[in-house]
Amino acid sequence: MVAPLKVGIAGLGTVGAEVVRLIEQQGATLSARSGRGVRVVAVTARTKAKKRGLDLRGIEWVNSPQALAEHPDIDCVVELIGGAGDPALSAIETALKAGRTRAVTRRSWLSNGTSGVWPASMINGPGSAAPTVFNAPGVGVRK
Repeated sequence: MVAPLKVGIAGLGTVGAEVVRLIEQQGATLSARSGRGVRVVAVTARTKAKKRGLDLRGIEWVNSPQALAEHPDIDCVVELIGGAGDPALSAIETALKAGRTRAVTRRSWLSNGTSGVWPASMINGPGSAAPTVFNAPGVGVRK
């Protein structure tokens, strides 16, 4: 059996909390479609004490987006932090250097030229086994 994909999520606002909820609720469907399980193993956000309507027991709380990106037990870092620049930018660059797969939700990382993500992504070289996956904001997940 293939080991599950271990996901770390940076940002637990409206979108991040829903991504955690959907992965937990639809784990069997994700596994059937992808051929391997998908588990959220660690999360980070500005405030740990905030009520999010999520059961985070069994999911490690990491103190910063950078620490999440460096976490040795994470295969894929999902960056869902609001705003531009840091701490999101530093987390993405750290994930790139660590060879993690990244899922980034803002087109601005591609188009505005301020993030420096593409030059840093060359760290892994062409055809890297750790791709960056971009998704336009507002593209929802069907329930």
